[in-house]
Amino acid sequence: MSTLDKQLRRIVWRDHARTLEATLQERSLPSDRVRQLGRWFTMRGEHPNAVQFGMLLLGMAGTDHDSEILKTLGTFWEFSAEACEALLRSHADPYRALFELAQQAEGWARVDAVRRLEGASDPEIRDWLIRESCTGDVLDSYFALTAAKVGDLADVLSRESLDEVTLDGAGRLLEALTDVDGPGPALGAYDDAVRALTGYLRHATTRGITLRQLWSLLSINRFLNDPYASEKWREDQEWRHVRHQFTKLVGDPASRTVVFLSKQVHQTPAT
Repeated sequence: MSTLDKQLRRIVWRDHARTLEATLQERSLPSDRVRQLGRWFTMRGEHPNAVQFGMLLLGMAGTDHDSEILKTLGTFWEFSAEACEALLRSHADPYRALFELAQQAEGWARVDAVRRLEGASDPEIRDWLIRESCTGDVLDSYFALTAAKVGDLADVLSRESLDEVTLDGAGRLLEALTDVDGPGPALGAYDDAVRALTGYLRHATTRGITLRQLWSLLSINRFLNDPYASEKWREDQEWRHVRHQFTKLVGDPASRTVVFLSKQVHQTPAT
């Protein structure tokens, strides 16, 4: 084992992983032995390449009993992509395993897990994607489109009423979808974008805008009025109407009062 561990250190893992996997599959090795070897390397490998090799083997021959190992390794960005792929290939309910990983992961590890939830239909997962997947992290924009599609953001925002957690979560998701400083705003790739924006605007104004919601509204409005980010949709009548509605709302003196009142609350000494 230690000899193979040392040999694995010499390669650039992601350049050779698929070739190595294809070679192993051609040999028709006993799955129980492959799984045993995979567990050994994931838990005892002395180099990142050895641990990644172990995850590759568990992806080929692992079972649900290996998911805890993979979910633990998946919280580390260096191993998250391989861990997620192994869970997808070996777990009887891969979306549930990925969901559990996404809930505890941060940064790029969270991105890797959430992006692989495409295709999930579990109501609990879809609900979480809207309410909690976006935390305000700068990396939210890398998985926001997946969250919006799987969670059906537009449908959620079309409901008659929403609780505050859902509305705030939807706002953070829209912020991520319209982040002009991120990898590229993804809102234009969401087919129900106009319906989602209209729904969010309706809920925010009906309930009375909070500071949290105002922040989301400002972020969305910045995207809608950015000549480069929204260039593709600037002449579309529906988009123009939505842009006008957002610009009008964030420019309303009543919206600015939200900020003023919030400052007053934080500056008032406790009695």
